[in-house]
Parts: sequence; structure tokens; C-alpha cells
Amino acid sequence: MPPGSGEPERKRPASVAFSVKRSRKTRNVLGTPTKSCLAFTPTNDDDTDEDVQPFIDDPTYSLTTHKHKLLLDPLTQFRKLYNEGSFLASECRYAEALSRWSQALALVTDSLTVREIAQVHEMRAQAHLERSEWFEAVKAAETATQLCPQWAEAWQTLGRAQMAFGEPVLAAQSFENCLDIDPSLTEVAEEELTFARDVAKRLREKGLEHAREIGVL
Repeated sequence: MPPGSGEPERKRPASVAFSVKRSRKTRNVLGTPTKSCLAFTPTNDDDTDEDVQPFIDDPTYSLTTHKHKLLLDPLTQFRKLYNEGSFLASECRYAEALSRWSQALALVTDSLTVREIAQVHEMRAQAHLERSEWFEAVKAAETATQLCPQWAEAWQTLGRAQMAFGEPVLAAQSFENCLDIDPSLTEVAEEELTFARDVAKRLREKGLEHAREIGVL
């Protein structure tokens, strides 16, 4: 996680990350993440599961249709939506999770830390990857790295998104940035960066610019 920005410590959403396992077939398509669920660790919250669950199961959920939600301050609403989206993603309900996180981002206030906002964008990138929405994944991950340039995992997610989008040269740079921040991420060093460099080399040898042109995707 990136260091704090000097603001007073506040209760923050727990970090949520995909546990990506790539099969041999997946490596042949530029390391695109396989279908996997989020490992979700909820934040400490005074609300009970009974309070949250009805909103998760309601497909028509919105802030405007649940009046008692509107009584919450924007900061609390943001964190509840973050948690609900994370729960939905852990159930592989990615479209619903993306909807929750979009609503959360509409509630951004000065009370939130930069890291909290970056976490939502990084989670959105992972969900887009699970839905094979490569361009959207790249844009969301780019936003996360712009907000928290010292967050290694955000650079890792960006690298994965760029690989899936067919940009191994950019992906290799993102993985290098990731390792510059946190050299202990052995998966990045031993697998993802090596693979990105290998595909980039094949591109150069063929005089091509995009991995899709050599039939890797």
C-alpha cells in the first residue's frame, strides 16, 4: 500500500485484491487473468450484515430510492457502497459491483483520503478485467496509479490490464514501476515482467507494434 499523504488517520476500506492464477492457456493470451473471485475482507463497521444484505440483493438499488441511506453523510455512504461492491465482486457479480463503485465515486468529498479513492478505481480495473473489458480496465488502473503513484499493487494491476489490451511494452514498464516500489513481489519479477518482456521482444523481431498482430490474443 502507498504511504499516507500526511492527512490524519481515518478508518479506511480494507484492501481487496484478486488472487490471479494464470493457466498455460491464459499465458498464451498475454497473461489475461482467469476467472477468479475477490478475497474480500470487510472493514470494521457498526452496521450489521442484516442492514447491508437487503441492498446487495436489490437489483434496483440506488441512493435515490432508499431514503434512510440518504440520511448518512457522503463519507459513510461512500464506504458502505465500497463494501457492498467488494462483497458483490467476491460473489463474481462484477456488473453490480461496478455499479456500486460508480455510485461511490459520485460521492467523493474532501473527507476521503486519496488512497481510498484510488482503491475504488483499482477495484474497478480488476472487475473490468474479469469482464474482459480491457480498455476500461486500463483506464481505471491508470487513474489509480495517477492518484497513488507509490502504490505497487496499482501498477501491477495496470500492467495486467495493458497486457490484456495487447500492449506488452507498456505493461513491462508498469511491472518495472511496481518492482521499483516493492521488490518483494516475486510473482511480478519472476512471471509477469518476464512474460511481458518476452512478448515485447517478439513484437520487435516482427516489426509490429501491438501484440494482437502476432496472434497472441
